[in-house]
Amino acid sequence: EVDRNLVERLTRRTESNLAVFEGDALHLDWTNILTEPPYKLVANLPYNISSQILFKILDHRHLFSRLVLMFQKEVGDRLAAGPGTRDYGILSVLCQVWFDIQKVVNVPPGAFNPPPKVHSIVLEFEARSEPRVAIEDPVFFRKVVKASFAQRRKTLRNSLTGSGFTAAQVDGALARTEIDPGRRGETLTLSEFSQLATELKASFNP
Repeated sequence: EVDRNLVERLTRRTESNLAVFEGDALHLDWTNILTEPPYKLVANLPYNISSQILFKILDHRHLFSRLVLMFQKEVGDRLAAGPGTRDYGILSVLCQVWFDIQKVVNVPPGAFNPPPKVHSIVLEFEARSEPRVAIEDPVFFRKVVKASFAQRRKTLRNSLTGSGFTAAQVDGALARTEIDPGRRGETLTLSEFSQLATELKASFNP
């Protein structure tokens, strides 16, 4: 918790199973705080940093068995979106690889006081014991996914070559996976991202 007044009130409570940590969730060391995994995380994420927190959750996914999180509805829709849709993006791919996601409930502005100007949604994330598709190197896989969405209006080939991969690496990987270089990143399935990452990784160690 970052609100000092709220921290003070919480620390006065007497529940034996309550531990209060003061600080910014983006900067605290979660591995030093969450020492007995797996945990269930329930949170109304700050809407302005919800994507940043999700990336941190993905980096520490081994700590959690289940997440129940509230987002601004537009963000929640992106997380559950499928390929070929406007909402499908980096977090759609990464979250769906590591979690089973389902909608719990839509939350209208009137549920809050004062009511916000946006609608909200609660999603449940069930951690998978194995990724949904084969991932040889999670860090490299994320790099490929980010590069594929880096320039959404450009073709997949141009997005990848514009993100540090050589034309030879990209052309070879796309040929071996039989993925049309003229497609855009948002059209790729999780399986295609897996195959593409595998082939691009192999190009560094032929």
